[in-house]
Amino acid sequence: MKIAQDTATSQETSIMPERVLRDLVVERWLVSRLIPYIRNARTHSEEQVAQVAASIVEFGWTNPILAGADGVIIAGHARLLAARKLGMTEVPVIVLDHLSEAQRRALVLADNRLAMNAGWDEAMLRVELESLREDSFDLDIVGFTAEEMENLLREPEEATAGNADEDAVPETQETAVTVPGDVWLLGPHRALVTSASERSQAGRRWPWWIVSAAVIALELSSYLELPRAAHPTLSSLYVTASGHRAVKAVIFLAWMALGWLIAGYRPHRVDAVVGHDRA
Repeated sequence: MKIAQDTATSQETSIMPERVLRDLVVERWLVSRLIPYIRNARTHSEEQVAQVAASIVEFGWTNPILAGADGVIIAGHARLLAARKLGMTEVPVIVLDHLSEAQRRALVLADNRLAMNAGWDEAMLRVELESLREDSFDLDIVGFTAEEMENLLREPEEATAGNADEDAVPETQETAVTVPGDVWLLGPHRALVTSASERSQAGRRWPWWIVSAAVIALELSSYLELPRAAHPTLSSLYVTASGHRAVKAVIFLAWMALGWLIAGYRPHRVDAVVGHDRA
């Protein structure tokens, strides 16, 4: 069984070149004889047709139009349009009369799509384009747009400009852009420019430790039974005040005000302090 399979495979391999490598004959047809495929999904702009025409003028006709025996184009619609643009009356054609109707329709798509699936070695492409430019060759003929050409011919250092190392330190400017006492707005945050040795400046942040102490004291007052005043009237007022939320709020605000006065309150919150010698 294994020998029979190997024999069949070798026979198919020997037949394959005969089936694929057909004798292709290039004929010269009148432009009027060719019929564009009515269901051709590929579009061609005026700019692209002009590029194809310029390529034909520069290099000659290097790629014949593929058509069926009935004259319907399988591949080469843009080349036919370029030939008409150049005023040509005859074009080279290869007749593919061995394809079925379904194969012809599929080849119309495959001829365009398969080439689009290829990529570029951009380093090698840059070398080739630079070499052509040194030879004073018109690079517009090769088909790249001006923007694409600019990006391809740009030096690698220029292409990566602006992508600095995250650990890079910028050079110190001769003229300072800020002075001690400035407050920089960084989105929702503020940074105070000063010297770290100036405690009076560094302490002008919100005194959260004082506010936290006030909150803890107020919460404890709800759970701990503190000694009441000896006088009956004062004792009654104490009981009323200790359970009144409004009074607790007043005490809370008083604690906050006291903290602001002690720490040196400023109208704006400062989230960071920056030494002026490093700003």
